[in-house]
Amino acid sequence: MHSFPRLTALFGAPFDALTKDHLAAAVDRQVPEAEDLDFKSALYGKTPEAKQELAKDVSALANASGGVLILGIAERNSVADELKPVPLPAKGAESMQQICQSWIRPFLPGVRIKEVPDPAKEGSGYYVISVPRSADAPHAVMRNSDGTLLSYHLRDGATTRWLAEAEIARRYRDRFVSRAELTAALDLVHDDGVSHINTATGQPWLTLSAYPSAPGTHRVGGSATIQQITDEVTEWASATPSMPGYFLGSHLEGYPGVRRALITRSTTYGGELNETFAELHFNGAGFVTHTAMTVAGHGDWPEPLALDVLELNLHAMVSLLANHAASSGAAGDCEFRAQLRLPLHMAGKDASIRTVRPTVLLAPTPGSIETYEQVRRSISVDAEFVDARTTSSLEELAESWKAQVRTAHALAVDILGRFAVADAVVLRADGTFNTAAVDIERGNAISQWVQSAKP
Repeated sequence: MHSFPRLTALFGAPFDALTKDHLAAAVDRQVPEAEDLDFKSALYGKTPEAKQELAKDVSALANASGGVLILGIAERNSVADELKPVPLPAKGAESMQQICQSWIRPFLPGVRIKEVPDPAKEGSGYYVISVPRSADAPHAVMRNSDGTLLSYHLRDGATTRWLAEAEIARRYRDRFVSRAELTAALDLVHDDGVSHINTATGQPWLTLSAYPSAPGTHRVGGSATIQQITDEVTEWASATPSMPGYFLGSHLEGYPGVRRALITRSTTYGGELNETFAELHFNGAGFVTHTAMTVAGHGDWPEPLALDVLELNLHAMVSLLANHAASSGAAGDCEFRAQLRLPLHMAGKDASIRTVRPTVLLAPTPGSIETYEQVRRSISVDAEFVDARTTSSLEELAESWKAQVRTAHALAVDILGRFAVADAVVLRADGTFNTAAVDIERGNAISQWVQSAKP
């Protein structure tokens, strides 16, 4: 579900939990309209002009920072003035969804419409329309049936205005360069996070970086923001039963960075860390790393990696970064970059390349073990050994753990392909877990978490 931190604090509840009481309290406090909040006292009609008006109001929010449109609140001088319950006809929300899909170009995904019944007036209530900030802006409203005439609007403060020609041109330029810039921004987050890993420990590290296509904008820094982010991670991690593969622990410290919070279990931080940490940027981007589990008793490095643990760690990482992005108010797609970084060893004093043959431990059934040996290859000593990327919808990631599993699976299979392993052992492409592929204790833990988690 969309996360609008300012509006959640303003109404006292997130979008999907709003009730008449929350709306009535907003009227009592005379909450003002804003760039992310628009009030309407009546339903939109069924004429082409009325449908265009709905499309205009929705696209104007998407072309700005996203926000919420509430039908059933009258405003006076741009502040909430009176509750005006509107009819809630059958398929009313579905009809408005279809209007948005038909009249807005390009297609605007993620528009959500919630009915809020009024207990005092049967069949009446309020519509709350949630509109994500869009990375594909500018969105236009069709003015004729064949789509050859378009108009562009923008939510500007408490009003909606037309976009000027120069603004439209600039936004189109921004749309076409944004993907390349997004990849560059993701790599910058990754490189900066990796620079704080203490590689002298000689451990293998699993890392994950994320960058949303429409970053959040409400974080301003300071100790209060560091504490807020630390509390959000602590709350996310405190679910019972705990997420399989979770690695940060419950006693967390938050340290300030440049427009980010560094979250770790360590009570000291001097620029580098030799244990798990996360760098969570104020705009919703993030980096997290954890030491990959090796299997003891297999001799000198390279030791086998515990594949099931690696996959579960990767899923927990996706969940952590998706939760942070949503909490920051970010929207749109989210780009991910995962890496498995192995300790490097020089074969000779003057050698610049070496052949590595790490193995991956696999337990396909309880009590049995298989190992896969990587195909021989030579790499440069300073190479980033295994790299994987994927893109997912932030809205889906925030709503469903299955979307998180699908994302982690996509990253895992690319990493494992470098070890000549064809399939993930625990994560499945359909967003479920293969609990039969791990030992009984771990399989039971996964099953308990799945039963308690939101579908």
